[in-house]
Amino acid sequence: MKQKIFCLCLLLCLMFTSTALANEWGAPGSTVDLFNGTDYNDYSIEAHDHSKKRDTVHFVVSTRYHQQLLIAEKVNKKWQVAQTSTKAVWQPGDPQVTTKWPETKQDDKGFTLLYKDESYRFENSELTQAACGNLTCTLREDGDYEVSDGSSTALWHTPHGLFISNFNIRLLPRSMEDVTRLNQFYDLAVDMFTPVPMEASQGKPAVYSAPTDESWRAKSGKAYVSLKDPDGLYRFGIVEDGWELIQYKVSMRTSRVGYIQTQETQIAPAFVQGWQSIPVTTVTDTYFTDDPDVSQFQQGAIPAGTDMILLARWDDFYAYVDFAFEGKAARGFVPLRDLAVHE
Repeated sequence: MKQKIFCLCLLLCLMFTSTALANEWGAPGSTVDLFNGTDYNDYSIEAHDHSKKRDTVHFVVSTRYHQQLLIAEKVNKKWQVAQTSTKAVWQPGDPQVTTKWPETKQDDKGFTLLYKDESYRFENSELTQAACGNLTCTLREDGDYEVSDGSSTALWHTPHGLFISNFNIRLLPRSMEDVTRLNQFYDLAVDMFTPVPMEASQGKPAVYSAPTDESWRAKSGKAYVSLKDPDGLYRFGIVEDGWELIQYKVSMRTSRVGYIQTQETQIAPAFVQGWQSIPVTTVTDTYFTDDPDVSQFQQGAIPAGTDMILLARWDDFYAYVDFAFEGKAARGFVPLRDLAVHE
C-alpha cells in the first residue's frame, strides 16, 4: 500500500514538474509547442494576444539582447510559426521596452502592437495606422501614407508598401522633415538587387565591407563566412574586381552583408551599369550597420556632416553607401532619413 502511495505521489510530482517546465516560457495553452525544444527554447514571452476563439497569436518574444515579433497560426490543430520579424519591435535597451510594454491586441480584422505613446495597426499584415510621438501615419487607398504632426500633413510614398516583412519600427519618420528626405530618396535611388540562394562550396573566406582587402572588416577585423552551410547564404550577382557581394546568416539573431574574394565572373544583367553614385551628407549623428535585415547592429557611429556616396537603396529605410571609417574604405547601410543629397 505504501509503495502504491509513493508511486502515486511520484507520478503527481512528475506531472506538476512537467507542467511547470512547459510553462516556463509563459506560453498559453498548446502554443507551448512553439517553444519547447525548438529554436525558441531560450526565449521568453513578453506579450501575446492568445484567444481560444482564434487560430492566430501575435507574440513578442525575447532573449537577453533580442526581441522578435512572432506570429503563429494553428494548422490542423497544431501551432506553426507563420512569420517573424526583429525589425517590427523595439529591442532590449530601447526606452520603449519596459516591464509593462509592449502589448499585442487582435480582433477580427487584424492586430495592434502597442508601446507607451505608440501604436501600430496591421490588417492583412499591412500597416494601416501608426501613431508615434506627435506623428500619425494613415494608409491611403493608393498605397501612400498620409502623415500628420497635428499642424501639417504630407504624403509619404513607400515603393513597396509597409508590411510586417519590411516594416521597421526604429526607422519610421519621426518628423515632417524625415518624410521629405525619405520621399526624395525614393525618387532618386534605385533598389539593390534581390539576393538569391547560394550553393554550398568549400572554404571559409574573409568577409570585408568593400571590394578590397584594405577595407574595414567586421568582428574586430576577423569576419569570415563558412561556405559549406548554404542555410542563410545568398548572392546578389554583384562582382567587382574579383570580389562578390554576399549576405549570410551568422546566427538566428544576426546576419551580415559583405564581400568575399571569388572566381565568379557571371554578373547580374541589371548590374552591368554598376552602382549609382549620389553624393550625400548625414544631417544628424547616425550609425552604419552591415545587417539591415535582422539585428541592425550598429557597427559604428557616424557624426553629422559626414560625406558619403549613395550606391543604392537597400529597402524603404536603408541606403547602401560608400564612405571612410576608422581611416579605411568602407561600405554599409545608413538610415535614409538621416541623409540629404548635396545641393
